[in-house]
Amino acid sequence: MKQYLLIILSIFLLVGCQNQEVGGETPALSEVETAVSPTQSPTSLPDPTTQPPTTPANTPAPTAKSPISNPFPKAWSTLDIDTLHEEIFIEMMRRDPQFATDLGVANKYGLGQSQLTNVSDAYLRETDNFITETLALLESIDPNSLTPLQKRSNDILIWDLRDQVRGIDFKYHEYNVNQLFSIPNDLPGFMSGLHPINTVQDAEDYISRLSQVGEQFEQVIEGLEIRAELGMLPPRFVFDRVREQLRTIRSPKAEDHEIYTSFERQLADLNLPTSEAEALQNEVIVQLNETVYPAYQKLIDTLSNLKMDATTDDGVWKLPNGEDYYAYALQHHTSTDMTADEIHELGLQEVERISGEMELLLGELGYSTKIPNGIGQIYNNAGGIQINNDQARQDVFAAYENAMSAADEIVGELFNIYPKAPLIIERVPAFRETSSPGAYYLSPPLDGSRPGIFFINAPQGGYVSMVGVPTLAFHEGVPGHHFQKAIQSELQDMPTFRRALLFGAYAEGWALYVEKLAWEYGYYDDDPHGNYGRLQSELFRAVRLVVDTGIHAKQWTRQEAIDYMSNTLGWSKNGVAAEVERYIVWPGQATSYKIGELTILRLRDEAQQTLGDNFDIAEFHTVILQNGDVPLEILEEIVREWIKEQD
Repeated sequence: MKQYLLIILSIFLLVGCQNQEVGGETPALSEVETAVSPTQSPTSLPDPTTQPPTTPANTPAPTAKSPISNPFPKAWSTLDIDTLHEEIFIEMMRRDPQFATDLGVANKYGLGQSQLTNVSDAYLRETDNFITETLALLESIDPNSLTPLQKRSNDILIWDLRDQVRGIDFKYHEYNVNQLFSIPNDLPGFMSGLHPINTVQDAEDYISRLSQVGEQFEQVIEGLEIRAELGMLPPRFVFDRVREQLRTIRSPKAEDHEIYTSFERQLADLNLPTSEAEALQNEVIVQLNETVYPAYQKLIDTLSNLKMDATTDDGVWKLPNGEDYYAYALQHHTSTDMTADEIHELGLQEVERISGEMELLLGELGYSTKIPNGIGQIYNNAGGIQINNDQARQDVFAAYENAMSAADEIVGELFNIYPKAPLIIERVPAFRETSSPGAYYLSPPLDGSRPGIFFINAPQGGYVSMVGVPTLAFHEGVPGHHFQKAIQSELQDMPTFRRALLFGAYAEGWALYVEKLAWEYGYYDDDPHGNYGRLQSELFRAVRLVVDTGIHAKQWTRQEAIDYMSNTLGWSKNGVAAEVERYIVWPGQATSYKIGELTILRLRDEAQQTLGDNFDIAEFHTVILQNGDVPLEILEEIVREWIKEQD
């Protein structure tokens, strides 16, 4: 459960981010990645003072102005385990009010929604101290005193907090501003898409948050300047990408900005007197012009000044203690102890295997078996949609909806657990189109107040091939991310924190697993072009193992990574450049997909071999899904316990 430095990680499930020409997917930034990725720093704080054992319902969330001193309450040691787990979660939400809004729990816990999250260095250090002491308390609990559910929950929370404590030494290695996710480029989506406006108080809270943007951006700048002093700035190209994004965000007139238009639209649903509504709308325009836009301009100027301090080296090997940081990043994202060399070699093996299957399929279809040539032939014959107008864009959305509807035919025999939350498709915001992957998914909040959202990048002039549509639809929607994350959010018998956590290797591994599951159960029997798209998607994830470790452990340059990826996948160099740049600023994350998928497949094979005719695929899937996101090592424990019970 971490601070809002990477809040989009708590918003989006980044899934595959293929190039737009082939209808790719996104970096997911899944609903609670922030909750499990440490970015805090070492700290030296006074001993905590005694505080009440529970969180008063009317205690406001901390503001960016006043860090909470000594937040760890000693009286927690007297609480029963269920109450303790809940209090830990509430404190995490109090310390990150934007995350509480993301999850839809702010009102439940009386935290309010008028504050932006404090991301000052001092405040993040306090959070480090809080996490460290909380971990020590949880580790002191006798596991024999707990029920099986309590023990499992405690083990998961301990794993998460240990992971965060291990990451304290690497706080500044993570780039707090980059082209993928950061406070400034996520602010419009947070305000317009996540902050609810159901009451006048919500509207006033919206304005309050806008009034704090300047202060929060000053904290972001503080983080940049600390990294500059430590020699931990991102590569130089990142500054150009981010400045372009920020200029796009601040370019519309205030009354045309999505922060205002979304507010105006939601406010209309309240049916307020005209004078009251206009006063609130005018205040949003004032805040945009006098607070938000100047804050963006100052950040743009700061990035311009810092750009020349950055290097052109791409991998984190260039950073102080960069090798150890990358080892940590791999452990964090895969929840395994695999080394960079092991992952790199696994990637090469998978690339060889999958490429062979693709070449065989190309030959069977009468195409060239050389991937760069065959891919052009198969894409030409499969057809696609050129996005020249809004109708074409709607046709793209309809194609994905049709694919997910068809997936329902196989879901019935493979699952006996289903989500209640609906899924809708929306367009990626225009300002994010140039740097966004092909698609990404936004999970429903815990309170069920909005559906899951499948965002599709459909820019004017873009092209979406039908080859990749089914696989991407399965990955993002049903039975992939939406199926899994919505079920997790609806696990009412679980502690709240378990409904919110995300472990990337589990979530992305599941979404990649169901891509193959659809093929195994006949979805592509009459669609060889779609099956090629599935294989290409799998090859894409295998290539990531090679490229991520190549950049950060083997000192590949950006261009070397682009060349390898382009040559192996048969994609244009321009098409893979954004992918490579993603891996550069998010080390280790791209390895989680294949590691997670292979783990689930291995556990399924183990269950099938042990149980024989007693193996039930639907029950296996229930075991995987009914526990929510867990680290892979704990997933192995869960599945093996189930196997013993069935045997």
